[in-house]
Amino acid sequence: RVGSRINEYAKNTYLLGVGYQLNPLYRLTATTSTGFRAPAPYEFTAASSLKPETNKSNEVGVQYLDAVSSLRLVYFDTQASDAIYYNPVNYRYQNMNVKNNGIELSGRRQFGNTSVKFSFTKQDPVNTDVNLQQARRAQEFGSLDINQQIGRYQFGGLIFWAGTRVDRDTNRSTTPATYMPAYTVLNLYGSYKIDKEWTARLRLENIADTQYELASGYNTPGRGIFMTLQYQGR
Repeated sequence: RVGSRINEYAKNTYLLGVGYQLNPLYRLTATTSTGFRAPAPYEFTAASSLKPETNKSNEVGVQYLDAVSSLRLVYFDTQASDAIYYNPVNYRYQNMNVKNNGIELSGRRQFGNTSVKFSFTKQDPVNTDVNLQQARRAQEFGSLDINQQIGRYQFGGLIFWAGTRVDRDTNRSTTPATYMPAYTVLNLYGSYKIDKEWTARLRLENIADTQYELASGYNTPGRGIFMTLQYQGR
């Protein structure tokens, strides 16, 4: 059966991009691309009728760049045909059609030894087969990263925020939707440059021990502390 469908699991893809420098500070960009994903072995084993997933993406944007800062605004539009979905109702994989469009704003700024980076995305991910928000995907999310360099030491904090998500986007006519609330997670980190090759790092994840879910009924890791020693040869 797989042999008779072998041509379905091969496809050419492309990516085309263009940029135009308006002046020394501003640049316009545009890209168009296609993508392809065949079912993974475990997905195909669970549902042998699965088709490969194909998608097409388009982006247009404007970027500002100077010696100490950058700012980028992008509009994106993506469509996926036969997207490979896991249906939590019947515990099976299936193909569905989805689309997403929105804007992404990101930037950075250097204030002496202090660096500030941020990003924010506003999107509309939709399962077009049922005309509902895609499962487990927020319509808004963003992050803010601030770090300070003091000699051989670096200290910083990263805040990540995501809006409300729905746990499933299928069979809502028989099963009420479960909504997962918005959440904010704070991570702290620091490092010490021992010499040119060795760096010690400390990372504190979810420092406030925030309780949140990426899938309804499944907890995510709480507060965690990680220490690493990194070697990078010269």
